[in-house]
Amino acid sequence: MNKLHVHLRCRFSRSHHAISKFYSSAVFKSQSPIAESIAISSPAFASQRKEPNSANQDGAHDFEVRLTTVSNILIRRGSSLEQRSFEIHQMYSRSGGNLVQDLAQNEKRSLQMLDMNYSSDKYSLAVYSALNDVLGDTIKDWLWENVYECSSTRAMVLNQLLESIQKKEYLSAFELLVFLFDLRHATHSKVVLKEMDSVRLKIPQGKRIATEDEKSLCSSLSSLCIQFALSLEQPLVACLLLHTCLESNITIGSTTIEKILVSLSIDRPLHSNYQSYAILKTILRLKPSILSPSFYFKLIGNMSKGSRDPYFANILFLHVNEKLRFFENAPGIDISPIRFLIECNLQNDNSHRAREIWKVCYEYDPSFALKFANLFNQLFIATDDKSEKLALIENYLPSELLTHSSIFGTILAFYGRDLCFLDNFRDLSSHINPPVSRSLLSVLLASFITQGKEKEVRLLMKAIAGAQGGFSSHDIDILVERLLSQSDLNGAMNLLIQNHITASKEGYLRVIKHLLAEDLRGSDVPTSLPDVSLQTKIEHSIPEFDANLTNVASQRSQTQPIYANPILNFAAHQLSILNSDTVNGDFTLALVDYLGKKYGSGVSRRLYMNKDRKRAQGYTFNFVKFNLPKRFTDLLRMNESNHIRALESILEVAKGENNTASIKWCVLELRKLGVFADDIAKNSFAA
Repeated sequence: MNKLHVHLRCRFSRSHHAISKFYSSAVFKSQSPIAESIAISSPAFASQRKEPNSANQDGAHDFEVRLTTVSNILIRRGSSLEQRSFEIHQMYSRSGGNLVQDLAQNEKRSLQMLDMNYSSDKYSLAVYSALNDVLGDTIKDWLWENVYECSSTRAMVLNQLLESIQKKEYLSAFELLVFLFDLRHATHSKVVLKEMDSVRLKIPQGKRIATEDEKSLCSSLSSLCIQFALSLEQPLVACLLLHTCLESNITIGSTTIEKILVSLSIDRPLHSNYQSYAILKTILRLKPSILSPSFYFKLIGNMSKGSRDPYFANILFLHVNEKLRFFENAPGIDISPIRFLIECNLQNDNSHRAREIWKVCYEYDPSFALKFANLFNQLFIATDDKSEKLALIENYLPSELLTHSSIFGTILAFYGRDLCFLDNFRDLSSHINPPVSRSLLSVLLASFITQGKEKEVRLLMKAIAGAQGGFSSHDIDILVERLLSQSDLNGAMNLLIQNHITASKEGYLRVIKHLLAEDLRGSDVPTSLPDVSLQTKIEHSIPEFDANLTNVASQRSQTQPIYANPILNFAAHQLSILNSDTVNGDFTLALVDYLGKKYGSGVSRRLYMNKDRKRAQGYTFNFVKFNLPKRFTDLLRMNESNHIRALESILEVAKGENNTASIKWCVLELRKLGVFADDIAKNSFAA
């Protein structure tokens, strides 16, 4: 390379403007060896111009026109990086050209100009060659600087690279990949360097290449493109490249495919559903033997982590279980990653699907329960149906785990609070050894209250009151339930007021449910307490949130509308102070159930659909219209932890009404939340 060439490269390497100005000027048209105004009659020179890209009417080759257009787009001010990248991509789509090939043609042309030995035109040729080289380098520099920052640039470059490989422009694609690959990332540099060395040896140097060798080269280059996309943290683009290769019968190795799928399985909140869908589409397209069974389970585990909906992971689990039959035909696989799928289903209120997955895992490997006893405890608590609870204990839990510290209290409480299982309770309670844990004291208190053992209840209450922390919210709830069953609302409210809201929250919710249940039964809902001082304290504690409550003290009559009930309003006000997601979620389920039974499935549907307005402007459901306190709006919580149960409640009411429209709506909503049709049929329509 002569001094002039080096000088011009240095002078213009960072100046898009100078390049564009030169190419659009009269100097370019007069000095360019392409221009007709330069008379070069030598046959040798003429032969140099026979290139694949023909010259246009002005004498400039098509690739030069396109690269000049690219340069003009890059230097233009007032448009974003994304917009400029998109324009370049559109220009190449319309012209049928390819950026990778244009850059290669440009470099080739520049070298040809330097090799010419015509003294009369030497200076012009050198200038042209240098500026051509600068133009190409400038565009490549721009790509290198922005490909890691701009999604449009990434998409354009990867698309153009793959096109070049399909058109058998192997050297062009390889050289640009080498230029763009940021090998500073230590995590992939060694692997990539090794693959690049392998590809470099496969590229033919001016000789024909055998068909099998060409397939291998094409496969290796395509794999490099995919790894480049992964290095840019673009797993969806890498997946698209993979599918394009599969359509073109280009073989991609299992290691590269696994890298794509693992990258897709990592949670990215904005793209998680798209990535999960891409995983499914890819797996369904591949031969099962390409990926190992353990890799499938790892993938399911990854897809279940983070903020993801478990829908796609559930489908993949079904595919692995029912289609590939790994649980039947592949013994000894580590299935521990499946615990994340069970957890994800529980977090998204889909306890039925979580139970079905647990059953499959337990039947495959009973030690799964030993490893994840705490997960079984969560699953058992989330299960409402008594027969399902019994089935879990009897068929899907090793007997030795009944006394496991993570499970013992929960199973004991289940037996102790149902008089049908007194023998089971006695057998299991015989394993209690001193010192008795604080949590077990609460379990025994609830059990003895149910069994009517007053002496034991008094002893336990004394022990709990003297223990560190005193009564828990669960203890208070049990005591309130007991008082309400004895029609002692006064005692229940007195107990709640004496305790802090963090301990009394479940008890207040119990009171609200009790009053709403009384209204559903058609009974007179209590509006006052025998203890006048307690009643006055309650009334004075209610902020004047509802205009109708201004003179509530003077409206103590059994015909008082429920929305003005001071006890109901006080309980709701206390819960709004705490603002607990868990309690508020249960409160919302109670309201859905009440409104459905009182006014029909259409009203409970309206409350459910109101959740979609929450983000924009808050809940706007008009409770006063249905004789409920306006302050109930502050307590509404409809999210992934309770939405399936809410829909199942509405569906039960709709079935009782034989309301076809509501039934269809509920089924569609459940399907939208990822509940399988078989699960809906089994849960809600089984005979």
